[in-house]
Amino acid sequence: MTRLPNGLTVLLDPAARPGLTAVALTVAAGSGADPPGRHGLAHVVEHLMFQRESAFADRVEGWGGSSNATTHRDLTLFHTVLPDEALPGLLALEARRLRELGTDGLAAELPVVVEEIRGILARTRGGFPWRPLSRALLSRPDWLDPYGEPAEVAEVTAADCQAFITTHYRPENLTLTISGSFDADRILALIEAEFADLPTRSPATPTTFAAEPTPAAIPLAPDQLAIGYVLPADPAEYLATVLLAAILTGSRIPALVRSGGPVLAATFETGYQGRFLEHHAPDLAAGRIRRRPGATAAEAVAALEAEVHRIAVSGPEAAEYHRAVNRLLLNHHQEQDHVLSRVRHLARRQVLGTAPLPGSLAGLSPDAVRAAAAALGGHGRTVLSGEEGPS
Repeated sequence: MTRLPNGLTVLLDPAARPGLTAVALTVAAGSGADPPGRHGLAHVVEHLMFQRESAFADRVEGWGGSSNATTHRDLTLFHTVLPDEALPGLLALEARRLRELGTDGLAAELPVVVEEIRGILARTRGGFPWRPLSRALLSRPDWLDPYGEPAEVAEVTAADCQAFITTHYRPENLTLTISGSFDADRILALIEAEFADLPTRSPATPTTFAAEPTPAAIPLAPDQLAIGYVLPADPAEYLATVLLAAILTGSRIPALVRSGGPVLAATFETGYQGRFLEHHAPDLAAGRIRRRPGATAAEAVAALEAEVHRIAVSGPEAAEYHRAVNRLLLNHHQEQDHVLSRVRHLARRQVLGTAPLPGSLAGLSPDAVRAAAAALGGHGRTVLSGEEGPS
Protein backbone atom coordinates (compact mmCIF):
# COMPACT_ATOMS: atom_id res chain seq x y z
CA MET A 1 0.00 0.00 0.00
CA THR A 2 1.21 3.51 -0.88
CA ARG A 3 -0.16 6.88 0.16
CA LEU A 4 0.50 9.79 -2.19
CA PRO A 5 1.44 13.21 -0.76
CA ASN A 6 -2.12 14.44 -1.42
CA GLY A 7 -3.56 11.60 0.71
CA LEU A 8 -4.74 9.22 -2.04
CA THR A 9 -4.27 5.57 -1.00
CA VAL A 10 -2.98 3.21 -3.70
CA LEU A 11 -3.19 -0.58 -3.37
CA LEU A 12 -1.49 -2.57 -6.14
CA ASP A 13 -2.07 -6.31 -6.60
CA PRO A 14 0.11 -7.48 -9.51
CA ALA A 15 -0.64 -11.08 -10.42
CA ALA A 16 0.85 -13.43 -13.00
CA ARG A 17 -2.36 -13.92 -14.98
CA PRO A 18 -2.14 -11.76 -18.12
CA GLY A 19 -5.24 -10.73 -19.98
CA LEU A 20 -7.50 -8.55 -17.87
CA THR A 21 -6.84 -5.89 -15.26
CA ALA A 22 -9.44 -4.57 -12.83
CA VAL A 23 -9.46 -1.15 -11.17
CA ALA A 24 -11.55 -0.03 -8.20
CA LEU A 25 -11.83 3.58 -7.11
CA THR A 26 -13.37 3.63 -3.64
CA VAL A 27 -14.80 6.61 -1.78
CA ALA A 28 -14.96 6.13 1.99
CA ALA A 29 -18.50 7.52 2.13
CA GLY A 30 -21.86 6.19 1.04
CA SER A 31 -25.50 6.50 1.99
CA GLY A 32 -24.57 6.73 5.66
CA ALA A 33 -23.23 10.19 4.85
CA ASP A 34 -26.53 11.35 3.32
CA PRO A 35 -27.92 14.33 5.26
CA PRO A 36 -31.33 13.82 6.89
CA GLY A 37 -33.95 14.60 4.28
CA ARG A 38 -31.61 13.76 1.39
CA HIS A 39 -31.48 9.96 1.54
CA GLY A 40 -30.05 9.01 -1.86
CA LEU A 41 -27.60 11.91 -2.25
CA ALA A 42 -24.54 9.59 -2.33
CA HIS A 43 -26.31 7.55 -5.00
CA VAL A 44 -26.91 10.68 -7.08
CA VAL A 45 -23.25 11.72 -6.85
CA GLU A 46 -22.24 8.21 -7.93
CA HIS A 47 -24.24 8.81 -11.12
CA LEU A 48 -22.63 12.22 -11.62
CA MET A 49 -19.21 10.54 -11.83
CA PHE A 50 -20.35 9.19 -15.21
CA GLN A 51 -21.86 12.50 -16.36
CA ARG A 52 -19.07 15.09 -16.51
CA GLU A 53 -16.65 12.77 -18.30
CA SER A 54 -19.35 11.65 -20.72
CA ALA A 55 -16.91 9.63 -22.81
CA PHE A 56 -15.88 7.43 -19.87
CA ALA A 57 -18.13 4.44 -20.57
CA ASP A 58 -17.66 4.77 -24.33
CA ARG A 59 -13.87 4.82 -23.99
CA VAL A 60 -13.86 1.82 -21.66
CA GLU A 61 -16.14 -0.15 -23.98
CA GLY A 62 -13.95 0.86 -26.91
CA TRP A 63 -11.01 -0.78 -25.15
CA GLY A 64 -13.08 -3.95 -24.74
CA GLY A 65 -13.84 -3.36 -21.06
CA SER A 66 -16.81 -2.55 -18.85
CA SER A 67 -17.42 -0.23 -15.91
CA ASN A 68 -20.03 0.24 -13.22
CA ALA A 69 -20.45 1.53 -9.68
CA THR A 70 -22.30 0.69 -6.48
CA THR A 71 -23.24 2.79 -3.49
CA HIS A 72 -23.19 1.14 -0.07
CA ARG A 73 -23.80 2.64 3.35
CA ASP A 74 -20.10 3.00 4.21
CA LEU A 75 -18.50 3.45 0.79
CA THR A 76 -19.04 4.04 -2.91
CA LEU A 77 -17.15 1.76 -5.28
CA PHE A 78 -16.44 2.49 -8.96
CA HIS A 79 -15.05 -0.55 -10.77
CA THR A 80 -13.70 -1.23 -14.25
CA VAL A 81 -12.28 -4.32 -15.94
CA LEU A 82 -10.41 -4.06 -19.24
CA PRO A 83 -7.47 -5.52 -21.21
CA ASP A 84 -4.05 -5.06 -19.60
CA GLU A 85 -2.75 -2.72 -22.29
CA ALA A 86 -5.58 -0.22 -21.71
CA LEU A 87 -4.66 0.41 -18.05
CA PRO A 88 -2.57 3.58 -18.64
CA GLY A 89 -5.42 5.16 -20.60
CA LEU A 90 -7.93 4.28 -17.90
CA LEU A 91 -5.78 5.85 -15.17
CA ALA A 92 -5.72 9.12 -17.10
CA LEU A 93 -9.48 8.94 -17.57
CA GLU A 94 -10.14 8.19 -13.87
CA ALA A 95 -8.01 11.12 -12.76
CA ARG A 96 -9.73 13.45 -15.20
CA ARG A 97 -13.25 12.60 -14.07
CA LEU A 98 -12.24 13.17 -10.45
CA ARG A 99 -10.72 16.55 -11.30
CA GLU A 100 -13.79 17.59 -13.29
CA LEU A 101 -16.46 16.12 -11.02
CA GLY A 102 -19.29 18.60 -10.65
CA THR A 103 -23.04 18.94 -11.04
CA ASP A 104 -23.32 19.08 -14.83
CA GLY A 105 -26.17 16.88 -15.97
CA LEU A 106 -27.89 16.80 -12.56
CA ALA A 107 -31.31 17.83 -13.90
CA ALA A 108 -31.26 15.00 -16.43
CA GLU A 109 -29.89 12.45 -13.96
CA LEU A 110 -32.33 12.95 -11.06
CA PRO A 111 -35.34 11.32 -12.79
CA VAL A 112 -33.06 8.45 -13.85
CA VAL A 113 -32.07 7.79 -10.23
CA VAL A 114 -35.67 8.13 -9.02
CA GLU A 115 -36.89 5.57 -11.57
CA GLU A 116 -34.00 3.25 -10.75
CA ILE A 117 -35.00 3.26 -7.07
CA ARG A 118 -38.67 2.70 -7.87
CA GLY A 119 -37.75 -0.17 -10.17
CA ILE A 120 -35.59 -1.81 -7.51
CA LEU A 121 -38.34 -1.53 -4.91
CA ALA A 122 -40.96 -2.87 -7.31
CA ARG A 123 -38.81 -5.88 -8.19
CA THR A 124 -38.04 -6.69 -4.55
CA ARG A 125 -41.50 -6.04 -3.05
CA GLY A 126 -40.27 -2.95 -1.27
CA GLY A 127 -36.86 -4.41 -0.58
CA PHE A 128 -38.24 -7.23 1.57
CA PRO A 129 -36.81 -8.26 3.90
CA TRP A 130 -33.66 -6.15 4.04
CA ARG A 131 -34.96 -2.61 3.64
CA PRO A 132 -37.79 -2.85 6.22
CA LEU A 133 -35.60 -4.85 8.62
CA SER A 134 -32.87 -2.21 8.38
CA ARG A 135 -35.34 0.53 9.24
CA ALA A 136 -36.99 -1.45 12.02
CA LEU A 137 -33.70 -2.32 13.74
CA LEU A 138 -31.41 0.63 13.00
CA SER A 139 -31.65 4.39 13.21
CA ARG A 140 -30.43 6.90 10.66
CA PRO A 141 -27.63 7.14 9.56
CA ASP A 142 -27.15 3.39 10.08
CA TRP A 143 -29.84 2.33 7.61
CA LEU A 144 -28.24 -0.14 5.25
CA ASP A 145 -30.40 0.38 2.15
CA PRO A 146 -28.20 2.62 -0.02
CA TYR A 147 -30.51 3.59 -2.87
CA GLY A 148 -32.50 6.41 -1.28
CA GLU A 149 -36.05 7.68 -1.06
CA PRO A 150 -37.53 8.69 -4.44
CA ALA A 151 -39.22 11.79 -3.00
CA GLU A 152 -36.02 12.98 -1.33
CA VAL A 153 -33.84 12.27 -4.36
CA ALA A 154 -36.20 14.39 -6.46
CA GLU A 155 -35.42 17.36 -4.15
CA VAL A 156 -31.62 17.09 -4.45
CA THR A 157 -30.01 20.32 -5.65
CA ALA A 158 -26.69 21.19 -7.24
CA ALA A 159 -25.64 22.76 -3.94
CA ASP A 160 -26.38 19.48 -2.12
CA CYS A 161 -24.21 17.55 -4.58
CA GLN A 162 -21.39 20.06 -4.49
CA ALA A 163 -21.32 19.96 -0.68
CA PHE A 164 -21.17 16.14 -0.75
CA ILE A 165 -18.37 16.18 -3.34
CA THR A 166 -16.40 18.79 -1.40
CA THR A 167 -16.73 16.86 1.84
CA HIS A 168 -16.19 13.29 0.66
CA TYR A 169 -14.52 13.18 -2.78
CA ARG A 170 -11.19 14.39 -1.40
CA PRO A 171 -7.90 12.55 -2.12
CA GLU A 172 -7.48 11.50 1.51
CA ASN A 173 -10.90 9.84 1.33
CA LEU A 174 -10.14 7.85 -1.84
CA THR A 175 -8.49 4.49 -2.46
CA LEU A 176 -7.32 3.28 -5.88
CA THR A 177 -6.98 -0.52 -6.08
CA ILE A 178 -5.60 -2.34 -9.13
CA SER A 179 -5.44 -6.09 -9.65
CA GLY A 180 -4.02 -7.79 -12.73
CA SER A 181 -0.88 -8.32 -14.75
CA PHE A 182 1.24 -5.13 -14.71
CA ASP A 183 4.60 -3.74 -13.64
CA ALA A 184 3.96 -2.23 -10.21
CA ASP A 185 6.74 0.37 -10.36
CA ARG A 186 5.66 1.62 -13.79
CA ILE A 187 1.99 1.82 -12.83
CA LEU A 188 2.74 3.58 -9.54
CA ALA A 189 4.75 6.19 -11.44
CA LEU A 190 1.79 6.71 -13.80
CA ILE A 191 -0.58 7.06 -10.85
CA GLU A 192 1.67 9.63 -9.21
CA ALA A 193 1.78 11.62 -12.45
CA GLU A 194 -1.96 11.45 -13.17
CA PHE A 195 -3.41 11.85 -9.67
CA ALA A 196 -0.92 14.23 -8.04
CA ASP A 197 -2.95 17.32 -8.94
CA LEU A 198 -6.34 16.14 -7.68
CA PRO A 199 -8.10 19.10 -6.08
CA THR A 200 -7.83 19.33 -2.31
CA ARG A 201 -11.19 20.18 -0.78
CA SER A 202 -12.34 21.25 2.65
CA PRO A 203 -15.42 19.59 4.18
CA ALA A 204 -18.60 21.59 3.69
CA THR A 205 -20.78 22.72 6.58
CA PRO A 206 -23.47 20.06 7.17
CA THR A 207 -26.97 21.06 6.12
CA THR A 208 -30.15 19.92 7.84
CA PHE A 209 -33.28 19.23 5.84
CA ALA A 210 -36.76 18.10 6.78
CA ALA A 211 -36.80 14.68 8.42
CA GLU A 212 -37.56 11.65 6.28
CA PRO A 213 -41.16 10.46 6.22
CA THR A 214 -41.95 7.23 8.00
CA PRO A 215 -41.49 4.41 5.48
CA ALA A 216 -44.73 2.88 4.25
CA ALA A 217 -45.67 -0.60 5.39
CA ILE A 218 -44.34 -3.34 3.11
CA PRO A 219 -47.07 -5.63 1.76
CA LEU A 220 -46.13 -9.25 2.38
CA ALA A 221 -47.76 -12.47 1.32
CA PRO A 222 -49.66 -13.88 4.32
CA ASP A 223 -47.45 -16.98 4.54
CA GLN A 224 -44.12 -15.10 4.46
CA LEU A 225 -42.16 -13.58 7.31
CA ALA A 226 -38.66 -12.51 8.24
CA ILE A 227 -36.71 -12.41 11.48
CA GLY A 228 -34.06 -9.71 11.61
CA TYR A 229 -31.08 -9.60 13.96
CA VAL A 230 -28.41 -6.97 14.55
CA LEU A 231 -25.02 -8.66 14.24
CA PRO A 232 -22.36 -8.19 16.94
CA ALA A 233 -19.74 -5.51 16.33
CA ASP A 234 -16.84 -7.69 17.52
CA PRO A 235 -15.20 -9.18 14.38
CA ALA A 236 -14.76 -12.69 15.82
CA GLU A 237 -18.34 -12.82 17.13
CA TYR A 238 -19.60 -11.47 13.80
CA LEU A 239 -17.77 -14.17 11.85
CA ALA A 240 -18.94 -16.87 14.27
CA THR A 241 -22.51 -15.78 13.45
CA VAL A 242 -21.68 -16.09 9.73
CA LEU A 243 -20.65 -19.69 10.44
CA LEU A 244 -23.84 -20.21 12.42
CA ALA A 245 -25.85 -19.07 9.39
CA ALA A 246 -23.92 -21.47 7.13
CA ILE A 247 -24.68 -24.35 9.51
CA LEU A 248 -28.36 -23.45 9.70
CA THR A 249 -28.62 -23.20 5.91
CA GLY A 250 -26.48 -26.24 5.18
CA SER A 251 -28.00 -28.81 7.53
CA ARG A 252 -30.41 -27.60 10.22
CA ILE A 253 -32.99 -25.83 8.03
CA PRO A 254 -33.25 -28.65 5.44
CA ALA A 255 -33.90 -31.09 8.30
CA LEU A 256 -36.44 -28.70 9.79
CA VAL A 257 -38.33 -28.48 6.49
CA ARG A 258 -38.28 -32.26 6.04
CA SER A 259 -39.77 -32.73 9.52
CA GLY A 260 -43.16 -31.51 8.28
CA GLY A 261 -43.50 -28.87 11.00
CA PRO A 262 -44.63 -25.26 10.63
CA VAL A 263 -41.73 -24.23 8.33
CA LEU A 264 -42.34 -24.98 4.65
CA ALA A 265 -39.17 -23.24 3.43
CA ALA A 266 -36.53 -21.01 4.99
CA THR A 267 -33.16 -19.35 4.51
CA PHE A 268 -30.78 -17.68 6.94
CA GLU A 269 -28.27 -15.08 5.74
CA THR A 270 -25.71 -12.81 7.36
CA GLY A 271 -24.73 -9.38 6.10
CA TYR A 272 -27.12 -6.93 4.49
CA GLN A 273 -28.62 -8.58 1.39
CA GLY A 274 -26.71 -11.73 2.30
CA ARG A 275 -23.27 -10.15 1.74
CA PHE A 276 -21.24 -10.34 4.92
CA LEU A 277 -18.10 -8.31 5.71
CA GLU A 278 -19.21 -5.52 3.36
CA HIS A 279 -20.16 -2.97 6.03
CA HIS A 280 -18.96 -1.50 9.27
CA ALA A 281 -21.07 -2.33 12.31
CA PRO A 282 -23.99 -2.38 12.68
CA ASP A 283 -24.84 -5.05 10.14
CA LEU A 284 -27.79 -7.43 9.95
CA ALA A 285 -28.71 -11.10 9.67
CA ALA A 286 -32.09 -12.33 8.48
CA GLY A 287 -34.05 -15.54 8.54
CA ARG A 288 -36.74 -15.75 5.85
CA ILE A 289 -39.56 -18.21 6.37
CA ARG A 290 -42.51 -19.48 4.40
CA ARG A 291 -45.09 -21.00 6.73
CA ARG A 292 -46.78 -24.30 6.09
CA PRO A 293 -50.57 -23.96 5.59
CA GLY A 294 -52.30 -23.90 8.96
CA ALA A 295 -49.19 -22.83 10.90
CA THR A 296 -49.00 -19.42 12.55
CA ALA A 297 -46.15 -16.95 12.22
CA ALA A 298 -45.30 -17.44 15.90
CA GLU A 299 -45.04 -21.21 15.43
CA ALA A 300 -42.77 -20.84 12.39
CA VAL A 301 -40.48 -18.37 14.16
CA ALA A 302 -40.33 -20.59 17.24
CA ALA A 303 -39.40 -23.61 15.10
CA LEU A 304 -36.48 -21.84 13.44
CA GLU A 305 -35.22 -20.30 16.65
CA ALA A 306 -35.46 -23.68 18.36
CA GLU A 307 -32.73 -24.87 15.98
CA VAL A 308 -30.60 -21.90 17.01
CA HIS A 309 -31.25 -22.77 20.66
CA ARG A 310 -30.11 -26.37 20.12
CA ILE A 311 -26.79 -25.10 18.77
CA ALA A 312 -26.55 -22.67 21.69
CA VAL A 313 -26.92 -25.57 24.13
CA SER A 314 -24.91 -28.34 22.47
CA GLY A 315 -22.81 -26.56 19.86
CA PRO A 316 -22.58 -27.63 16.22
CA GLU A 317 -21.64 -31.16 15.24
CA ALA A 318 -18.04 -31.49 14.13
CA ALA A 319 -18.97 -32.52 10.58
CA GLU A 320 -21.38 -29.64 9.99
CA TYR A 321 -18.93 -27.14 11.49
CA HIS A 322 -16.09 -28.20 9.17
CA ARG A 323 -18.45 -28.33 6.19
CA ALA A 324 -19.54 -24.75 6.88
CA VAL A 325 -15.94 -23.53 7.22
CA ASN A 326 -14.93 -25.26 3.99
CA ARG A 327 -17.92 -23.85 2.12
CA LEU A 328 -17.01 -20.30 3.15
CA LEU A 329 -13.38 -20.85 2.17
CA LEU A 330 -14.38 -22.31 -1.20
CA ASN A 331 -16.59 -19.32 -1.97
CA HIS A 332 -13.82 -16.96 -0.88
CA HIS A 333 -11.17 -18.57 -3.08
CA GLN A 334 -13.51 -18.74 -6.06
CA GLU A 335 -14.08 -15.00 -5.68
CA GLN A 336 -10.32 -14.41 -5.69
CA ASP A 337 -10.00 -16.26 -9.00
CA HIS A 338 -12.01 -13.60 -10.87
CA VAL A 339 -10.05 -10.38 -11.31
CA LEU A 340 -13.05 -8.04 -10.97
CA SER A 341 -14.40 -9.80 -7.87
CA ARG A 342 -10.90 -9.80 -6.42
CA VAL A 343 -10.33 -6.07 -6.88
CA ARG A 344 -13.71 -5.23 -5.33
CA HIS A 345 -12.92 -7.53 -2.40
CA LEU A 346 -9.49 -5.94 -1.86
CA ALA A 347 -10.94 -2.43 -2.14
CA ARG A 348 -13.64 -3.09 0.46
CA ARG A 349 -11.14 -4.70 2.82
CA GLN A 350 -8.82 -1.72 2.55
CA VAL A 351 -11.55 0.85 3.24
CA LEU A 352 -13.36 -1.14 5.94
CA GLY A 353 -10.23 -2.49 7.63
CA THR A 354 -11.39 -6.12 7.68
CA ALA A 355 -8.93 -8.98 8.13
CA PRO A 356 -8.41 -11.72 5.51
CA LEU A 357 -11.14 -14.34 5.80
CA PRO A 358 -8.99 -17.53 5.88
CA GLY A 359 -6.97 -16.39 8.88
CA SER A 360 -10.06 -15.14 10.69
CA LEU A 361 -11.85 -18.46 10.20
CA ALA A 362 -8.80 -20.35 11.46
CA GLY A 363 -9.10 -18.46 14.73
CA LEU A 364 -12.65 -19.70 15.40
CA SER A 365 -13.95 -22.92 16.95
CA PRO A 366 -17.23 -24.80 17.37
CA ASP A 367 -17.55 -23.21 20.81
CA ALA A 368 -17.46 -19.75 19.20
CA VAL A 369 -20.45 -20.78 17.07
CA ARG A 370 -22.24 -22.09 20.16
CA ALA A 371 -21.68 -18.71 21.85
CA ALA A 372 -22.89 -16.88 18.73
CA ALA A 373 -26.10 -18.91 18.76
CA ALA A 374 -26.63 -18.11 22.44
CA ALA A 375 -26.12 -14.38 21.79
CA LEU A 376 -28.27 -14.16 18.64
CA GLY A 377 -30.91 -11.49 19.10
CA GLY A 378 -29.16 -9.88 22.03
CA HIS A 379 -28.10 -6.86 19.96
CA GLY A 380 -31.54 -6.34 18.43
CA ARG A 381 -34.30 -8.51 16.97
CA THR A 382 -37.55 -7.97 15.09
CA VAL A 383 -40.08 -10.02 13.13
CA LEU A 384 -41.92 -8.88 10.00
CA SER A 385 -44.95 -10.96 9.11
CA GLY A 386 -47.60 -10.70 6.44
CA GLU A 387 -49.99 -12.18 8.98
CA GLU A 388 -49.30 -10.03 12.00
CA GLY A 389 -47.05 -7.10 10.96
CA PRO A 390 -43.81 -6.09 12.71
CA SER A 391 -43.15 -7.18 16.28
